[in-house]
This record gives sequence, C-alpha cells and structure tokens, in this order.
Amino acid sequence: MVVWDLLDEPWDEIGAEWNQAGSGISEINPPGYLRHLADPDTYGDTYIGRWTDIGTLPEAGYTVEFRAKVDTYGSADGRLEFQFYDGLHRVMIDIYRDRIYNRDSGIAIYIKNEEGIFYIWRLVIDSDGHSMKVYRNGVYLGDLGEGLDYTTADGTIYASYTKSNSGTCETHTDYLRIATGLHPPKRWLSPTRPIRIPTRRPTREPHLKTEES
Repeated sequence: MVVWDLLDEPWDEIGAEWNQAGSGISEINPPGYLRHLADPDTYGDTYIGRWTDIGTLPEAGYTVEFRAKVDTYGSADGRLEFQFYDGLHRVMIDIYRDRIYNRDSGIAIYIKNEEGIFYIWRLVIDSDGHSMKVYRNGVYLGDLGEGLDYTTADGTIYASYTKSNSGTCETHTDYLRIATGLHPPKRWLSPTRPIRIPTRRPTREPHLKTEES
C-alpha cells in the first residue's frame, strides 16, 4: 500500500496554499473536482492553473498519481500540464489529445487521450537517475525522463494547468497525490510498441505482468 506522505489533495476545496496562475475559471465544480476552464477569447490568456510549495521533493525517488480528464481540448494545442520541482530537475508532463510530452527534452509518446474520460496517471520519478516512468490506468507507456531541465527550486508543484492558444480547453481533476519512494503499480501491463494487426486473425489479450511492491 502506498502512503501518500508528501501530498494528498482530494480537491474538496481550494485551500489558501494553492495560488492561482493565469486567468480563466478555477473552481471546485462539481464537489470533489477541480475544474479549470481556459478560453483565450474570453479571458485574454492561454492558461489557468494552481501552484503550491510543499517544501521539498526527494530527487532520489518519488511517485505522483492523479486522476483527471480533459472535457475538451478546444484546439490542436490544448493540453493538461503538471510540473514538479525537486531541487535537481523540473519534471513535467503535458497531456495532449494524441500524445504525452516532455517539453524540456522534446520527447513524446504518441497515444490517444480521449475527451471526457477520466484516466489515472502515475509518474514514478527518479530524478537522480533522469527517469520518469509514466503509467496510465496501470499500463506502462514509457519513460519521459531524458532531458529534464536542471533547477535548484525545490518543492514547487504546478497542478492541473489547462492551456490552449485558441479555443476553449476544460479539465477536471479528481485528486493529486505524492509519495516518497518509487512505487510502480503492483500489476501493470508490459509496454508494447504500436503494431499492425493483420485482419482475419484472432488477437490475444495483452500479457499481464505482476511486479512485487
């Protein structure tokens, strides 16, 4: 069982420690969900988000988990973004309609992220080892840790940044949690490369792999 000792934010309310950045709508709606709405045409900015400082993040290893959905991307550049500063690196992930992305390195993993669907994202971060392993709903997608941006800032978290340079982008975040140590899901699907499956052939279920906690 993972103990979320560094942060366990259920978004029952927006506490005073969570500062607003950008312009747009940032509210609890419905109860238990952080709703962000970015609309450059209405609010004159390209993003809306919340940030806080929890003091420190252990570069030797920490795990982030959040459950979120993008209601609408609004445009090709619409995205949901999280950033974590751990005293060694800025660790970030951008979730687009067709990929997840580390803007510091330019590394992308192409995968479809549907509108209106909640996904559980887990980031297993070894900053010392330049690694950020990404899981979505228990499926390992790959490592976005290469090319992380160096920083001395420590403990700053940018949460649920909702961005769009044109069109309305809307997101909901259910919770955000951070734990000390490296905690991949206990049961996870092996990473696979995209394959072309021939027609008229039966397909097999992905091999389920068990990893000890």
